[in-house]
Amino acid sequence: MRPDEKEMFAEPVKRIHAAITAEWKMSAQISDSTRLNYQNAMVQLNKQREKAIINGVTFVLDYANKNTRAVFASAIRRDAMQRLLQVPDVDSIEGATKLLSDVQVDLLQVEAMIARHKITPKSKKSSLSEWTINLAALEKIRPRWRDELQLKMAKSKYAALLAIQRASGCRTEELVRGVTVTKAGEGEYLITIDTAKQRVANGDNRVRVIKSFDKRLEPFIGLVKLEVNTKETDPPEVRANAIKLAKNNYKQTIMNVSKRSFGMAISPKAFRASMASDLRAGGATTIGVAEVLGHGSTDCANKYSRGLNVRGKGRSAPVVLETARVKVQSKPISASLADSKKRALVPSGK
Repeated sequence: MRPDEKEMFAEPVKRIHAAITAEWKMSAQISDSTRLNYQNAMVQLNKQREKAIINGVTFVLDYANKNTRAVFASAIRRDAMQRLLQVPDVDSIEGATKLLSDVQVDLLQVEAMIARHKITPKSKKSSLSEWTINLAALEKIRPRWRDELQLKMAKSKYAALLAIQRASGCRTEELVRGVTVTKAGEGEYLITIDTAKQRVANGDNRVRVIKSFDKRLEPFIGLVKLEVNTKETDPPEVRANAIKLAKNNYKQTIMNVSKRSFGMAISPKAFRASMASDLRAGGATTIGVAEVLGHGSTDCANKYSRGLNVRGKGRSAPVVLETARVKVQSKPISASLADSKKRALVPSGK
């Protein structure tokens, strides 16, 4: 296209690009495993569209599972951003117009899907996921299920990982990066976590350090990391697949053991929810829970403790936040984060 023709598309491209970035923070860096998930989602999406065309039906973007919807929404938006960059390089006005139209259609389908499944305040309380319902039942029947699970997996190769998640509520993705346990004093341990899934100004703000008084951490002082069968020199796709396999194996092992022991499968995410419930019972604020779990908003912190039975008392060895990110670039929790580095999350005497 001529320079004047390219100018015609500059404003709509800029507007759509800015809207995606502002709402979904698509400019943030993502891990190789997340990028692979998005690529697989787009491949699956194109197959579904082709199938609909062959059968002569209208393709409707819709998925029952909440997490699946989120993956496809993010994948389509990232793909849309890549295609927007190609608009100025298209040879003809007709081609550029069609490309821009296709992008807009995809984004409208995403918005329609989100609107169909939007949770209203009235229905929010009844929208607990299956794993949360199972965990709430387990917390009521077997309140010491974490101790039992750790004991049953004491000789497992995942014993250290489970002990760290139990004591800190960290993500499995953070165990892939590696979590460091150091001894701060007699019966005191510092758990240093490189926070995943957090959009921040720089890498230094990603680190959060949690003090724990759980003596079961003693055998695991040092770097605790999920073993991934790959090399740093491997291509990103190979490494992403290896990480995904390692995480799935770890998750499946815990689910199998919990299924045999408690009659219900519990995933590693349950440790985060239980930690949130414990902190709540100990008197921690919503912001405090968000800081310990490494959340970017208080909405996530509320979600993890919602629907669980608060047992009337906090952990026998309460956690304290030593230091954390000062500000989440995309969505600050509150101004109090600025002076939260030395604030105890559990009041003294609890």
